[in-house]
Amino acid sequence: MTYKPVGFFAIGIRVAEQSPLTGKCPHCGAEMESGFLGSESFVSGMKWFKEKTILDVGGEKIKEPGMSGMVYLDGFICRKCNTIVVTY
Repeated sequence: MTYKPVGFFAIGIRVAEQSPLTGKCPHCGAEMESGFLGSESFVSGMKWFKEKTILDVGGEKIKEPGMSGMVYLDGFICRKCNTIVVTY
């Protein structure tokens, strides 16, 4: 299976050609559960980094925090192969 960006990204794993909207994991084919990936960030919201940085320096902002200071991304989790796929 080849992997390339198509509007979905897998946190810490890989980006897949297959859509997680089918309910199947793009990595192993097992059923995925829908849910949300959450992050607390009153100031900077959620960012995408190409490399790890110190003190949240740099990065591309992909979503603003809500009134509670939380950022939620819709996503799917595969507990079989530890893959999380989110949309933003």
